[in-house]
Amino acid sequence: GEMPVKAKLNAEVVTAFPVDEVLTDPEPGIYVMTARPESGAAEDWDEQATQWFIVSDIGLASLAAEDGVHVFARSLTSAEPLTAVRFSLIARNNDVLGTGVSDAMGHVRFEPGLARGQGGLEPALIIASLAGGGKSDFAFLDLTDPAFDLADRGVAGRAAPGPLDVFMVPERGVYKPGERVRL
Repeated sequence: GEMPVKAKLNAEVVTAFPVDEVLTDPEPGIYVMTARPESGAAEDWDEQATQWFIVSDIGLASLAAEDGVHVFARSLTSAEPLTAVRFSLIARNNDVLGTGVSDAMGHVRFEPGLARGQGGLEPALIIASLAGGGKSDFAFLDLTDPAFDLADRGVAGRAAPGPLDVFMVPERGVYKPGERVRL
């Protein structure tokens, strides 16, 4: 199809594409959309604007802890935990480090040793797939990107504490010089 785009001279332009109007009832899967200007036919080898996206009902969250990598799967439609989701923990070199199936809470845990790999064996991706009722669903979570970066907003955060972390509160908020403070 065709879509008008407002152009600004020497400026990057972002235009929202109404995917829900073009794909009214999409099946779960991976889709690729390409775009090219109307004027001038593009050759097969020319660079084209390309965007890929996933249609899925699987929402994923993960955390790394001392007891391993925990992954949680929930339905994006109902927010209910998804059971029997098959998970694979994939390394940078595309080796499968581990597999698991989610429990009644939509949770699966990968052993801590799997998260300690370095180089090609460093965990890079979690793949989740769900099959049943004649349909299948798929989602993934990239472990190589920062979780949530607020660095551009002037928020540095607190350094991770060591083995002991103490928060002390005095019995009152204001003291005169020389007074004893009880913590």
